Amino acid sequence: MPGTDASHSALGVPILAADRMLGIIVLNDHVREHAYGDAEVRLLSTVASSMGVALENARLFDETQRLFKESEQRAAELSIINSVQAALAAKLDIQEIYDAVGDKLRELFRQCDVEIRIVDPHTAMTHFAYACEGGQRIAVAPRPLRTTGFLAHVLRSREPLVVNEDMRGAEERYGSLAVPGTRADEKSAVWVPLLVGDQARGALSLIDFDREHAFSDSDVRLLQTLAGSMAVSLENARLFDETQRLLKETEARAAELATINSIQQGIAAKLDFQGVIDLVGDKLREVFRSGDIGIQWRDGDLVHYLYVYEHGARCCPSLSRGRARTTGRGPLRQAPRLRGRAARSP
Repeated sequence: MPGTDASHSALGVPILAADRMLGIIVLNDHVREHAYGDAEVRLLSTVASSMGVALENARLFDETQRLFKESEQRAAELSIINSVQAALAAKLDIQEIYDAVGDKLRELFRQCDVEIRIVDPHTAMTHFAYACEGGQRIAVAPRPLRTTGFLAHVLRSREPLVVNEDMRGAEERYGSLAVPGTRADEKSAVWVPLLVGDQARGALSLIDFDREHAFSDSDVRLLQTLAGSMAVSLENARLFDETQRLLKETEARAAELATINSIQQGIAAKLDFQGVIDLVGDKLREVFRSGDIGIQWRDGDLVHYLYVYEHGARCCPSLSRGRARTTGRGPLRQAPRLRGRAARSP
């Protein structure tokens, strides 16, 4: 090797582990030629063989420890995921879903700020469904969705984004701006999209203001799993709300039709004019639970008060106390007091 003396004799023996060569042991003699014989070869080969076994055992032990730690970490992740999924399974209110996931992330990553941002595709607004800064929940007003920045990149790529160092440089590369009223000196951050089908509806994010390289691959994997569970729960909640809305609309429409049918049946059985008016008026008071209702009949420039209830009592306006009313077509005079049922108080 350059910078070393040339030897007069040399002996090299491979260090073997199973069918792999791990390295080599080399002896050099800078004084004599023919310095090594069969005995030296046997001795060095035995040492190399023992060394190969010891190194392989050490490697296998390290690999076992690594797999064991990964198994423990994965078991802890699964425990966390199961606890979150169990909480989400019991919730159909959308804000409760945000709160359940946000609170769990705050519990797991105590040193980090947590955000859940949801994008409304109809208004192109970003809503902060959950925001925590310095260990405290904060309210952040909705803001327009920008075409640049970390969130915009995650929504377009539908892939996680991790920034573990040089945050200022990353902000310049992605065109990111701090949300007004929040801190802007973060050291590390990770964003994971909330995917429903092939659409990104928002993102989960963790921010560390104290450390670079704060987030590992296992942290990202955990966030992705939680984001997937959360997206499924949100979609279920949305479908539940939509089903409830359609059900209420159906019930309301059915009630309307039932009211219309009952009025039509009643009208079909009535032959006198005032009887029809009373039937419709009584039914409308029942449906709208109102004690104030009126049915007026216009005859030329006269208005006949055929059905009038005020404060739950039936009445009929008196001509002597009446006043002229105006419309776009000129004055309307009240008709004289009607005879019969329409003129009687209950």
